[in-house]
Amino acid sequence: MKRLGLSIFILISSVGISYCQSGSTSEQTVFDAKEIVFYGYDFTHFRLSDVKRMDQDIKKFVFIWTEFCQEHITEKTLRSWLEKDEVTFNLYPTLTLNKTLNSENLGWVTPYTISKDSIQSYIDEYQITEKQGVGFVVIVECFDNASKRASGYFTFFDIATKQFLMADYVSSRDKNSYNRVIDWGIALELAFKKYSTVYKDKKKLYTE
Repeated sequence: MKRLGLSIFILISSVGISYCQSGSTSEQTVFDAKEIVFYGYDFTHFRLSDVKRMDQDIKKFVFIWTEFCQEHITEKTLRSWLEKDEVTFNLYPTLTLNKTLNSENLGWVTPYTISKDSIQSYIDEYQITEKQGVGFVVIVECFDNASKRASGYFTFFDIATKQFLMADYVSSRDKNSYNRVIDWGIALELAFKKYSTVYKDKKKLYTE
């Protein structure tokens, strides 16, 4: 157990991740679930921190980034990453909200952060058709050009009540330069992939 704890600490230090959840029972609900509904990528509280992009149509890139991730992170991919029997996609709730974005509000000069206390209010806005089960969504926070970091909350919630069960914060940096704004989709994919490793290590704490 000490060795496992050390390995998790090292990975967390390199990726940049913190945990917030309503209790161990909620975490256990996530890990025990055989099926997950993935609701996609919520950009409604996102900012692109890059002074050079302030006047660009950032909104159109949101859909380019999400389409890139949809192509590279499939239902099969998430079944493996989350170790579930079944993962189904319902991207409509987040796509609908993302369509309401205004490019004038998406550009930012300094690094931007979302308060973890706001997560529940974001989930409450989702118009979902499923009646029960565990939902999963990526609440994208910021693409910071200065630090070359992509950040967000990887969030699980109870579908019936919309009560969040577990939300892990990831701030991921890799070796890419991201000089082209279109390439931030790659950063989001890599952040997701890194989170999947942390998720699996975290799950081991409940099974050993």
